[in-house]
Amino acid sequence: MRSPAPQRREVLYAALIPLDQDSALLPNAALLDVLPMALLAPLPEAAQRADLRGLAGWVSYRGHRLPALQLEALLGHDRAPPGLRGRLVVLQGVSSPEARLVLVAQSAPRRVTLSQQVLTADALAVDVGGVIAQRCRIARQPVAIPDLAVLEREAAALAARATGA
Repeated sequence: MRSPAPQRREVLYAALIPLDQDSALLPNAALLDVLPMALLAPLPEAAQRADLRGLAGWVSYRGHRLPALQLEALLGHDRAPPGLRGRLVVLQGVSSPEARLVLVAQSAPRRVTLSQQVLTADALAVDVGGVIAQRCRIARQPVAIPDLAVLEREAAALAARATGA
């Protein structure tokens, strides 16, 4: 008699990005680079308008000027400046292989391997939609899964408004 085939375990290889009031969870493939905060060229005081909420400034990356987003501000939370361990997380966009955007993080992302048993949907989430595709929990820790396509469009729109294009 044959023994039953071993059950295949579904795992997710991801990056947990610490934000001010939350953490963002993204697939490892979306994470391109982690840079020091010193590379952020913040928006001038005069340019910090309500229609630019969420745009922290600009990052020069491999010959390109990329918009740096604060996810919390896009969600309507207060803008908290990153601490001493703050990092800039360069993400691969989804519209093209050249598409890039930057998230401001409170510290360096952690690579995690998650099983289906550890990652559960958060049924009490109220801000799903827009830049947040899903709210989940890893064990008891709440995490947000951003919608990269929406983030990319938001970054492009903020960049166009900031440059007057």
